[in-house]
Amino acid sequence: EGFGTQMLASELARLTLRYPLLSVDLLALPRMLHLSSREADIVISLERPKRGSIVVTKLADYRLYLYGQREYLARKPLVAKTDDLRHHSFVHYVDDLLFTRELQLLDTLHRPERFALRSTSITAQYEAVRAGAGLAVLPAFLADRDPILARVLPTEARFTRTFWMSMPEEAKTEPHIQAVWRFLKDVVRERQGEWVK
Repeated sequence: EGFGTQMLASELARLTLRYPLLSVDLLALPRMLHLSSREADIVISLERPKRGSIVVTKLADYRLYLYGQREYLARKPLVAKTDDLRHHSFVHYVDDLLFTRELQLLDTLHRPERFALRSTSITAQYEAVRAGAGLAVLPAFLADRDPILARVLPTEARFTRTFWMSMPEEAKTEPHIQAVWRFLKDVVRERQGEWVK
């Protein structure tokens, strides 16, 4: 969802200007889409698909860090080590609705006593952290662009995940799908330096 809306929406809009007859449906959903039932022609996911007649490629690695709003961090106890996180509120996913284990990051760092807000949307989590609700693990491509946010424990709270791109085997001969596939690979290759710092 965050990658689709923050990184790809404007790029895909640019692609439709280049190819006026191309129509793109961007489904930025926090759930897995199924290629076998043709819910989508191209899927970008955090888990590498393992079944079916599909073409899969590694699209990119990206980093996530723990972030807080600068004013929030200034008025709360200093976080110098992971044990200091017990003094803070957190923003996170709704565990029962988490669509992939790849996003269960917070538990490896700290088991929070309190969640100020939980949401299935990374964009909602980002906005809650911006509002000063607490700390959250966010993608660097989203949070590093925001001057009111700061990384917290950047060495200990650093995670790397992978985006995988896949399509049905039969779609690889369809020119419009191939054009979008190649475009996405090019865009990600050009911008990947922004995500792995």
